[in-house]
Amino acid sequence: MSNATANAPVLRGRAGSPALVGALCAYAGVAMFVTAACGTYLSVRNSAGGEFVAPKMLFNNYVAFMTLITFALASVAAGWAVTAMRVGQRRWTTSGFGLAVFLNLAAANLLWFLVKSLGLGAFGTTYEVILYALFIVAAVTTAIGFVASLSGLLRGLGGQATAAQPHYGVLAAWGQHLAGASWLAIYACIYLLK
Repeated sequence: MSNATANAPVLRGRAGSPALVGALCAYAGVAMFVTAACGTYLSVRNSAGGEFVAPKMLFNNYVAFMTLITFALASVAAGWAVTAMRVGQRRWTTSGFGLAVFLNLAAANLLWFLVKSLGLGAFGTTYEVILYALFIVAAVTTAIGFVASLSGLLRGLGGQATAAQPHYGVLAAWGQHLAGASWLAIYACIYLLK
């Protein structure tokens, strides 16, 4: 054996890569589901003409926008946690994911307030059914963001999300970003495009 092959570095696969790929595929599936739900809303709205939105609909744009800001702050906190993890700051990693968990709870509370303030039934017109379906999608993605951030927090506390194994923290942050991007799409459909 020559010296060149004896001194060659041994390439090893990263631990957790199959879980990372599987979770990313699941995130892609959720993103496609959100896109399909928003596309259904816009398609039905365009085919219905100007009579699609219920006249008694209360558009609480302030709370909807605050929900968007809350999701944006949660995404920033998750990104901060990943950056801290990459430089070996375990305390800031757990703080970032802990803040993201708290902000997810706040976003869930805001979504609940929005649904309660709609003033519509869940099974009335086509608009009401699709609107509630979009809010259910938002609740599911919020739960995904909560679980992802909680997972990042627990992995950080357990010392598993480190610079040597960043995939746990990156996966948690991507789950949080998915929740924020999903609400942005739903917010644009319901409140901006009406």
